Amino acid sequence: MDVLSVFRTCRKRVFVVGFAIGAVLAFLFFKTEHISSVKGSCRPEKRKLPNYGDWFAGKGLSRWPVNFDAFVYGKPEGATEAAFLEKEVSVLCAVFVRKVKNARAVKDTWGKHCNAIVFFGMQFDDSIPIVTFQPKNSFHFLCLSINHITNQYHDVQWILFVHDDMFVVPENLRYYVAPLDYNVPYYLGHPLTFWGQIYNVAEAGYVLSKASLKSIQMKFNSSEKCYNAGKYWKNEDFYLGKHLGNMGIFPKDTRDVGDHSRFHGNNFNQLLFPGRLSKLSSYWKKSLYPQIEGFGCCSNKSITFHGVEGDKLYTLEYLVHRLRVFRSPCIVGNKPAPTPFPVEQVWQQFLKAEGRESFSISAKEYFELWQNKISAPDAFNERMRQEHMNDVEATAVGFANMPHVLESMLSAVRANDSDNI
Repeated sequence: MDVLSVFRTCRKRVFVVGFAIGAVLAFLFFKTEHISSVKGSCRPEKRKLPNYGDWFAGKGLSRWPVNFDAFVYGKPEGATEAAFLEKEVSVLCAVFVRKVKNARAVKDTWGKHCNAIVFFGMQFDDSIPIVTFQPKNSFHFLCLSINHITNQYHDVQWILFVHDDMFVVPENLRYYVAPLDYNVPYYLGHPLTFWGQIYNVAEAGYVLSKASLKSIQMKFNSSEKCYNAGKYWKNEDFYLGKHLGNMGIFPKDTRDVGDHSRFHGNNFNQLLFPGRLSKLSSYWKKSLYPQIEGFGCCSNKSITFHGVEGDKLYTLEYLVHRLRVFRSPCIVGNKPAPTPFPVEQVWQQFLKAEGRESFSISAKEYFELWQNKISAPDAFNERMRQEHMNDVEATAVGFANMPHVLESMLSAVRANDSDNI
């Protein structure tokens, strides 16, 4: 066997051995991560949170049905439950800005439903108030934002952290956290696991109670401490989960009673159409509670959706908060739009505008009057052309008379000069 053959044989054996070792290590890594994430002591407890119905009853409150048609278009009596929760449960929305146009859309749409909203970014913009930092890593950025909120918003109860390409329903967040005590550390979102660490993924947004926010701020109360607490970009959610976990604060299972998620790290297109999420995606391996694809994907009280650009936020705002499906008789909202004067007087106002003093007119005369007012396209174009030609001729005559006008002006000036002499 020559030297070249021996070299090729050895190279093949090295490749096979290397491939086998790599496969074994990958399998062991996956099993280790899977076992540590599933059997770890920090796995979220399943929905052992106070019940909203019990909380509502404990407030001594009661509900009664309202005519929604009259409530929206008429004079409402009382307040909706959502309006009550807006006063009772304070939610601050912290938005991390990547595109200013998205931030503007957030401000114009779902941002109005937050009790307070603050935008964080790295570039100043005149069109929107952005608190700017120059961080050295992503957790440094998040940590500085947390310190800013703690120092500037003392009455905050719950803080929602999201990116600017998300659609949020703050009303549903208030409904979810209302029975919870914001003075107790809570860390809510969509939990993933990585290297045995469970954390709430930033793409779905996450919520901190006032107590959790304060815990982070007290531990990292300077820019230097914030910087040293993180190392890589795009991993601030992982570092936040790690630091909170070291303080005994872990994610909760935020799914509803039907195992539907409230916080979504994917957009509507990926969630509602089966097969849009690749089975090889890390989402399926890392997510503690993978979502069902299709219409069963999401809770009816969902809070966040990821991957929604600014122009689509306006559409969703209308669909969620303005559009109403007809389910009961609508009387008030089905009335015609008001006019400056009664409908029966419209034709009289038209006759007055046309210089008619008398309202005594036949239907034929009225039709002919309108016909002269509203010309056919060809007649309208011809009339506009004729008016344009008349304007041109008038302008030409003006210019033709201009020498005579100038001569008259010069004569008047000379006469005036002679009088002065």
